[in-house]
Amino acid sequence: MKLIVSDEEAKNGKAGDVANVPDLLNETDKNKTHMVPAVYKDCRFTLDSPEETARIPNLGEGRSYVLTFRHCQIVYRGGQITLLTPNPGPLPVTGKSHMRSDVYIITGQTVHLENCLFAFVMNFQPPKEGRWMTEQLLAQSGSRFTVKSPKSATQS
Repeated sequence: MKLIVSDEEAKNGKAGDVANVPDLLNETDKNKTHMVPAVYKDCRFTLDSPEETARIPNLGEGRSYVLTFRHCQIVYRGGQITLLTPNPGPLPVTGKSHMRSDVYIITGQTVHLENCLFAFVMNFQPPKEGRWMTEQLLAQSGSRFTVKSPKSATQS
């Protein structure tokens, strides 16, 4: 992920409000502060593979992130999914270095799937997080899907 800070906010050393993060992801004006998610494209990713999840930097740490899979084959075989975790830890993101005060706090985990091919083969009932993720995907239509980290019972 990358945070692009506008010249105006860089001059002011403005700290970002957590509530602004969704708007930062959707910002289309490149002269404003915006976030670029981590992108994996033209690949194959198996949702229930701990080895594949471990290869994506910082993913296995239970921290917040925004990740996009673009033009990928997404495979799920019905096992444990470690891609999204309940109550992920917040992640501070800065525009330049650790000395900057323009810090934004990312909360939650978000996976965008754009123009992907899904191959889900399950010979048994998947665990709770697998059912939860497939229900989120099946509830959407089109070529772009968004899945967010589950809320625990204490967050309801």
